[in-house]
Amino acid sequence: MVDGQLDRHTGTGSLLLVPNRSWSWDRNRRFLVLTSALVMGLPGTLALMFGWWPMLPVAGLELAVLWWVTYRLMLRLQFREVVSLTDTEVIVQAGRRGPEQEVHLPRVWTRLVVRPGPSHWYLKRLYLRYAGRETELARYLNAEDKDRVERELRRAL
Repeated sequence: MVDGQLDRHTGTGSLLLVPNRSWSWDRNRRFLVLTSALVMGLPGTLALMFGWWPMLPVAGLELAVLWWVTYRLMLRLQFREVVSLTDTEVIVQAGRRGPEQEVHLPRVWTRLVVRPGPSHWYLKRLYLRYAGRETELARYLNAEDKDRVERELRRAL
C-alpha cells in the first residue's frame, strides 16, 4: 500500500510504503486458535478412543510450525518505509515500530534506478542511487504499488 503524495509543483512531500496485509494479527490469531482446535481435536479423540498417542506430538509439531511461520510473516508485514522529499534532500526511513534505518541523500544528485527481477516471475526492483551507493525501496510491495512509487519518484526527481 502506498499512502501520501508528492506535490506536483514543488516535488516535496512524503510516501508511506506498507506491505499489503490481508488480515490483522488479531484475525490471524483467531484463525490459528480455530485451526489448533481442529487439528488437535481429531488426534486427541483418536488417542482417547483407540490409544493412538503417537499422533499427538506430530500434530503438536505441525501446529508449532504453523504458529511460528504466521508470527514471522506478521513481523515481516509490519515493516514500513517512509520516503520524504524536501527541497534539498531525499530521506528514506525504514523500520517496524519506528525508524530503524535512515538514509539522507542530496536531492540534486539522487537518481531512481529500476532493475528487472532475476527472472520473469520476480518483480522489478527500485533503488535510489547516489555516488555509487544504492538504497532499495519498496521491496515488500506488489507490482501495482511499485509502479505508483516509480511514477511519483520519477516525476519528483
